[in-house]
Amino acid sequence: ASSGEDLRKLQQKYGPGKLHCGPRYADDPSDRRIRAKVPIEREFIVDFDLSDYGVDADSVDDCARAWPLIVLAMKSVGLVLETHFGFEHVVYAHSGRRGGHVWVMDAAARELTDEERKAIVSWCTPHGSETQGGKARFEWACKHPNFRELSALAEACFVRHCLPSVDAGGLGMLDEPDDRVDFAEAISPRLAAEKEAILRNVGSGSEAYVHLVQHIRKIGHKGAFLMTALRAAVLGRVWMKPDAAVSTARNHTLKVFFSVHPKTGCVSLPIPKDELDAFDPRTLPTVGALFEEDEAAVMAVQAAARHIGALARVLARAQ
Repeated sequence: ASSGEDLRKLQQKYGPGKLHCGPRYADDPSDRRIRAKVPIEREFIVDFDLSDYGVDADSVDDCARAWPLIVLAMKSVGLVLETHFGFEHVVYAHSGRRGGHVWVMDAAARELTDEERKAIVSWCTPHGSETQGGKARFEWACKHPNFRELSALAEACFVRHCLPSVDAGGLGMLDEPDDRVDFAEAISPRLAAEKEAILRNVGSGSEAYVHLVQHIRKIGHKGAFLMTALRAAVLGRVWMKPDAAVSTARNHTLKVFFSVHPKTGCVSLPIPKDELDAFDPRTLPTVGALFEEDEAAVMAVQAAARHIGALARVLARAQ
């Protein structure tokens, strides 16, 4: 499609359930005589999926319980994009299944080269840091001034959503005794050996975490490196995990918001940034509910359409 009208006609002709959006090319991409199709611009997009976090996300309830991890990732990368790179027009969307997408619509973002996109993703990840046992270390994020706010967001998410048990509506990351010992091991093998018996016998993961924090604080200034290591262990479990291929290659395609996810029947819905925390993925409208003209589903899509319409008007004025 070379225009909005062409796209509308194609949709009416084929009735697709979802659309994948790619780049704008230097030449007509439908012209088969041109073999080397060169992308010249595409929105900068960041894709997050719960499958990359090692948590159960098979059922709707599992996805809802783990949604705070995706919110943390989207808010974190949004903070980076807006504060450190100066982008202004950012759209946050639920993928329709178990993830979230962040779309940056600024003209400067659309014109980024693949190398510049890789640099932004690299800025957000712990590459180049020390490794231990094949796992990235996050001490740098605890100490660097550019990452203090991101670290604070991650720690708050860990305490509020990851420590509470599954029965209490959390992720229960330290519910199992072995998980508690592994967490302590990430801080210090010596600490893990010293505290293993206690960690295995406390009543909950939250209690285990509090015990470790209190123990390290009692050590005083000599335990400062342990507190940094504890914070790094937290960040290692909840830090944003973007799909680099989606972000770094302009010729990569991604499902457009308002599309229907083929495995769930749910609509990929744009969500205002200030509503991310309160959003419940279980309320996503489905194509079946829309077909039946369910009031809640229709109102959810209409609200999202107004949100995107307002952004489109702002973008039009900025260009």
